[in-house]
Amino acid sequence: MEYGQFAHIYDRFMYDQPYDTWAQIVQQYIPAEGSILDVATGTGKLLQLVTANEKVGVDLSEDMLAVAQHNVGNAQFVAQDMTELNLARSFDTITCLCDSLNYLQDEDAVVRTFQSVYAHLKREGTFIFDVHSVQKFEHYFNNATYSDDLS
Repeated sequence: MEYGQFAHIYDRFMYDQPYDTWAQIVQQYIPAEGSILDVATGTGKLLQLVTANEKVGVDLSEDMLAVAQHNVGNAQFVAQDMTELNLARSFDTITCLCDSLNYLQDEDAVVRTFQSVYAHLKREGTFIFDVHSVQKFEHYFNNATYSDDLS
């Protein structure tokens, strides 16, 4: 997925995401001297807010990763597909937030992503993710279009 110039204004559209709350929750699961992998990291907002000995962000979009590298100086960023992570190391904590799993095209991609995450998670590690439920799509979104005026 290519974001192009949109990557540079992405955070303006994500103003209502509870990054501070997520960071507080996630921080509890990162051991002292621990490591975190943020899958679908986008602009690296979560990695800006947490403390870890090792921070790695993965995203499919190199445009988003360029912004993330600018935003978070003390992290490594890698362009990879979440269904096929290949980082040759494991992490104490892995996150996949902003309903990023909902972008996967089918159940097989979800299964492959969970297998990929599991292969990179330390034995006592924690995987934290969020998703929109089918019920939310059917009842709350109700097939409507939503937009924001950021002017």
